[in-house]
Amino acid sequence: MTTERNAAISVVAELQRHGHIAAFAGGCVRDELLGLTPNDYDVATSALPDEVERLFTRTISNGKSRGVIKVLVGGEIIDVATLRADGQYSDGRRPDSVEFVSSLEQDAARRDFTINAMFQDPFTGEIFDFFGGREDLAQGIIRSVGNAFERISEDRLRMLRAIRFASRYGFAIEAELLAAIKASAHTLLAGMPVSFERITSEFEGILTSARPVVGLDLLMELGLMAQIIPELVECNTHRGDQDPIWHPEGNTWLHSLMVVEQLTGSSFELMLGALLHDVGKPDTQEFWTDEHGVERISNEGHAEVGAVIADGICRRLKLSNASRSRVTEMVRLHMLMHVVPELRPGKLAALLVREDIHDLIALQHADAVGNGRENGIENSHTRFLLARLEEIKQQPEKPLVTGRTLIGLGFEPGPVFGAMLAEALAAQRQGAFASATEALAWAKDRFSGDGQEALACA
Repeated sequence: MTTERNAAISVVAELQRHGHIAAFAGGCVRDELLGLTPNDYDVATSALPDEVERLFTRTISNGKSRGVIKVLVGGEIIDVATLRADGQYSDGRRPDSVEFVSSLEQDAARRDFTINAMFQDPFTGEIFDFFGGREDLAQGIIRSVGNAFERISEDRLRMLRAIRFASRYGFAIEAELLAAIKASAHTLLAGMPVSFERITSEFEGILTSARPVVGLDLLMELGLMAQIIPELVECNTHRGDQDPIWHPEGNTWLHSLMVVEQLTGSSFELMLGALLHDVGKPDTQEFWTDEHGVERISNEGHAEVGAVIADGICRRLKLSNASRSRVTEMVRLHMLMHVVPELRPGKLAALLVREDIHDLIALQHADAVGNGRENGIENSHTRFLLARLEEIKQQPEKPLVTGRTLIGLGFEPGPVFGAMLAEALAAQRQGAFASATEALAWAKDRFSGDGQEALACA
């Protein structure tokens, strides 16, 4: 039993002791019935927010207008929500008003899906299920509470949430809800649009789920991908067609799904990099005919073009600068990773010391095998790259430009030496030079005359 569950039980006990209805609610009930450990425990109660604050000495009330009080128990924070019925949703995001009610059934009626509308008394184990959530859970079905169109119109993010549950649990979306999502997909960003911060949170849940391809297929099929990342829709059209010799699996979208599937369970950034790695193909597609009269397709420069497109997508998704850089660099470098055995030593060494090298190695492997070709594994460079990394670990890095080099060029030791040596080592890691002779030539060019003046002004 987790410390958070124990904390939630103590909250329920205190509320019940004072005569209030109190029970576990929503996701924690669902996950426990599935035999999973919940991420958090929420408590629903008939006690009004003011009463909750009086009963517990340590509380946070920033959600009080919605009936939610955070109760601090030990090192845990438990959300305690007063039973409520929601008013009109004029903006398709949140209710204009809430009405506190006194029954679990009334509260359940406002919730999104039947599997999330159950309550449990942690002491008796009794499940309060008013809309068939337990049966839907057993059958693996995601069904709305009441009318599917009404539930979506209340909060359009529920369209993405349904898909996230489908990809997380492998459940099927019930026909009426599926139809409602497809008919309502175009409203996701209409009027007062759902914020991209909320959209990205759900999208991350889909990509990092146990079955990301299930969720991605649904996003494309139901029209939500056109709202979130329309650039990927292009990959699923004729513009996304690929060379049939190198990609017998079909278009760029299908290939991207195969690559994503290879990386299931990885970080959000790596999964997004995999999904977007070929996003530049539609804009670089060219048709040509080979000597046998077979129509071929090339996409020269698609990695560089794709990196620019991926940068724009990451900005739209409101990713942090660090995450955006990590994703775009994977897209930019993914083709270079396919030719690493051919790189000159200096350039290979510069690649191997990158912080994201393991992401790049994983993506190269997934890209090599995720194309339906029988010999795809032969094009994976994982073994080669890991061997080179091990060699680097065993051989300490040796700077090719040293203090002796600079003294030989006529510089006197001083405060600027450190900056010069640091710049030289960075250039070495980036493959600017790979031998002592090349290093000397680079240092002469960089630190003499205009080069030294530029360093002094930096």
